[in-house]
Order: sequence, then structure tokens, then C-alpha cells
Amino acid sequence: MRTELLTLGRLGFCVADVLMICIFFHPMFSRRIKGLRFAMLFSATTLAIFLENAFGSTVLNLLSLPSVYILFACFAFRISISNGIVYALIYFIVFSGGREAAFEILSRLISMITPYAIPPWSTAYGIPYLVAEYIFALLIILFIGRFTSKLKISGNDRFCWYLLIMPTASLAILVSYAYMDFPESGFIAIMMSCGTILLYLSNAAIFIILERYTEAMDQIKAAQLSALKMDMEKTHYESIEKANQLYKKHLHDMHQYFNQFRNLAVRGEDQVIVKIVEELEGRLKAEENSILYSRDTVVNVLLAEYCGRAKEKGIEMTVFVEDGLDLGHISDGDKISMFGNLLANSLEAASQCKEQERHIGVKLYMGNAYFVIFQVENTYIAQVQKKGEHFLTTKKDKENHGLGIKIVEELAEKYGGVLEMQAEKRCFTATLMISLYQ
Repeated sequence: MRTELLTLGRLGFCVADVLMICIFFHPMFSRRIKGLRFAMLFSATTLAIFLENAFGSTVLNLLSLPSVYILFACFAFRISISNGIVYALIYFIVFSGGREAAFEILSRLISMITPYAIPPWSTAYGIPYLVAEYIFALLIILFIGRFTSKLKISGNDRFCWYLLIMPTASLAILVSYAYMDFPESGFIAIMMSCGTILLYLSNAAIFIILERYTEAMDQIKAAQLSALKMDMEKTHYESIEKANQLYKKHLHDMHQYFNQFRNLAVRGEDQVIVKIVEELEGRLKAEENSILYSRDTVVNVLLAEYCGRAKEKGIEMTVFVEDGLDLGHISDGDKISMFGNLLANSLEAASQCKEQERHIGVKLYMGNAYFVIFQVENTYIAQVQKKGEHFLTTKKDKENHGLGIKIVEELAEKYGGVLEMQAEKRCFTATLMISLYQ
């Protein structure tokens, strides 16, 4: 350990390092701890970086600092372990290790083409240049924060590992350049330095590209959701119109029934009156149930739509919805995605069965005081395929199908629930459990 590096000035740079980590992560993830606990974690991380830097070893920093950053991110922010590893490594590559390598090459260029020699960062005379380096890094972090704040990062994002490819390759190139002899030719040195800086900055552009991609996907999703809502509104209006027609029909016939009741009562035909009333009541209940399944408009329209589709395909579909269910904490778009995908899959599977074996049963009810259950049972004949605990699509075009179940699983996780599936005796059951407390 080099005692000349154990100074308050060096400690200040370590504080700046941890502060910039917070600035980098804050737009994307919320804080897990606050107050005194966060202050203690902040201080411990600062001290760890300070002691590591005191050895003055670049190799030690490359090997140990990423672990310190990962631990700080996972303890300080609400973040999954995979996201904590990936984004902490990206921070280290872009704003710590990669930054030092890039500025090391730039300082060599300045010392080569100008009469001013930039002293090493480990000396007291190198501190002003370190200040400029840190200010530049801070400006980059604040700039990309405008884009990272718009990112919607899921808790289990397997895609995030691909983000490490370019930063890791860039760090390897930058470190290799830093350990190479600097070119004697001024033109080659300038080209090498410019390429180094552009390579360093290109890593920050990842977040700009991600934000643009997220924005484009949100627009596509919004357009699809708008089209779905238009179709559902049309179906809903058709259901209302159907109810109005039934109401008008029964109102028109009501005076006929009363006349007959009067005549039958005069003749003492009480049993006939009771029989007619029971028949009429049963007919009214059947027609009512065919229109209203749930007081939730989106759920009701979905069930009505798929009941209509099932009837067209000769599928017997039964629906049970518990009274008084409150699904207000689930967005309309998520209801369409979760319930719609499960209903579509059941309809597709049941339609492939023989006519007398086409059945679908739908239940929506409270499992307990904390979970609501959406269960779909259907007959099937296709050979069920599984990979581990996951069911695979039976359609031939596997690349363009099989996404529905994955979407339902991700949305179930979003609402603190889970999707369970079972296949036995030609009956497939999908049980979606959703927490009432998001």
C-alpha cells in the first residue's frame, strides 16, 4: 500500500465515484434502503474503493472494483441480481475502468504533440487532470440519465446480459492500448486516440439506443392496445344493443302475459300460471347470463367475445364469475393480455378435438383474501411438449408462436402472482393467480 495515496484528496475522488454510481442507477431503479443504513453503506463502499486505490495497482482495480460496485448496487437499489451485475459492470466499464484507460491514452497524445507533459494520476500534480476527467464522466452520466429515466427495466430481464458484449470488448481494447507502446508517428497516435475516445463514448450510446427502442415498442404496444380496445368497445356495444332488444321484446310481450295470467286466474288454473312463470324466469336467466358475466367491462367483453367464438366452433363453454370481484388494480391492457391469451389458447386447443369432446370451462373467483384466481380448463388432443417445467407451443411455426404464455407469466409476476399449468387425461388446466395487492 502506497501511503502517498492515502490523502483527503484521494478520498474525495472515492466519494465522487460512489456518488456517480448513485446518479447512474437512480433514474432506472428505486432505492432499497435510505437514511442511516444508506449512509453506512455509502461510507463502507467509499472506504473499500479508497483502500483499493491506495495500492496503486490497475490490475487490482480491474479485478476487485466491479465486485464492490455490484454489491453496492444490489444492496442500495431495488434490483435483481442479474440486473445488478450487468448494470454495475456497465458502469465500471464506461465510467470507471474504461474512462481511465481512454484518458490515459489521451494524456499520452497530449504529452506527445504538446510541450506540456501530463503527470501520472498517482502523483499530487495529476489531481487537476483527474478533476477534469471526473467532471467529464459526470457530464456523460447526467446526459444519458435523460434516456435511462425512460427505460422500463423488468425484474427478470435476460436480455440485459447482451448489453455487456460491447462494453466488455471495448474495455479489453482500451486496456490493451494502454499497455501498448504509444505510436511514434503523430498521425497514427492521433488516429489511435480518436478511435479510443469514440469507442469509449459509443458505450454510453447504448442507453440512447435502448431508450429509442423502448419508445418505439411502447408506441407499437399502444397502437395494438388501441385496436384491441376498439374491437372490445364494438363487442360491448353489440352486447348492450342485444340487451336492449331483449328488453324491448319482453316489454312488448308483457301485457300479453298479464292478460293470460288474468284469464287463467279467473278459471282457477294456478298451476298453469306457476309453470308459465317458471319457464319465463328460466328463459330470462339464460338470456341474462349470456350477456353479463362480470361487472368489469373489459372482462365481460372478453368472456362474451370468446363465448361467441366457442359457439361458432361448436365448443361447449361454461363460465363462472364470482360476484363482487374487484379487478381495478389491473390495467385494462394487462387484462386483455393475460385473460385473452389464456382464452385464445384454450379455444385453439379445444377446436382441434372431436365435436362431442370440445369443452372449455372458465372460472374467475377469489382463491382467498389475497389472491384472485382465473382458471381455464379445456380438452385437447395435441401432444403436449415440455422443456423442464415450461410447456412449449404445439404449432409448427414455433418462432412466431408460443409468446402468449410467456407474456402471461411476466404479467403474473408483475402483479405478484404466478401462472400454473397442468396437462392430464386430455384436460389442460391453466391457473392464473393474481395478488390483490400489487
